[in-house]
Amino acid sequence: QRVLVRLPVDERQVLSVPASAIFTRYGVDYVKLAGPSGLDVAVIKGESFGAAGDAQVEILSGLSAGDKVETP
Repeated sequence: QRVLVRLPVDERQVLSVPASAIFTRYGVDYVKLAGPSGLDVAVIKGESFGAAGDAQVEILSGLSAGDKVETP
């Protein structure tokens, strides 16, 4: 007899930002930090996920947990 079983294969926590928050200048991807400094921070993008209207991009490097980014 067969039984349908679903097992989680992989779960992880990620830092992600809306796709619209990322801009590219001279081949380098950036996000703008919110706040008085308004610094542009270089990031390394990972995979995109989510629906077209709510697309998110995983950030592999450049941001820390708790950083707030500006979105257009």
